[in-house]
Amino acid sequence: MHNGIIDIGFLVKPHSKNLVFDSIFDDELVCIMAQGHPLAKEDKLHLEQLKDERWIMPKRTIDRDVSRMLSENKIHPNIVYELSVDQVILTMVNENLGISIVPNSILIHAPNTLIRKKFMSRI
Repeated sequence: MHNGIIDIGFLVKPHSKNLVFDSIFDDELVCIMAQGHPLAKEDKLHLEQLKDERWIMPKRTIDRDVSRMLSENKIHPNIVYELSVDQVILTMVNENLGISIVPNSILIHAPNTLIRKKFMSRI
């Protein structure tokens, strides 16, 4: 875009200050876990409750929003898997191999048994 090769792109915040940015939609981040997870019965979670969990994370090059949110809240996740395919993350979390935080929109095709939790940050 800076070199004039393409005219439009789809980005996540933060974006370059030299580009015009129009928000198309906001996608809420939610915590996902297996039904048998100890935190599955909580209504809402605080990020502090997740700090000692095993994490299944999207690759940092794919989803910077989750990494940024954790960093801003001084949460250093114990990442046991880092994956680039959303469906694999959902499947592994459903098998109770760890938890994750994902955009709500990718849960359209998630297993029905997967638990989704809104959370509250300390910011």
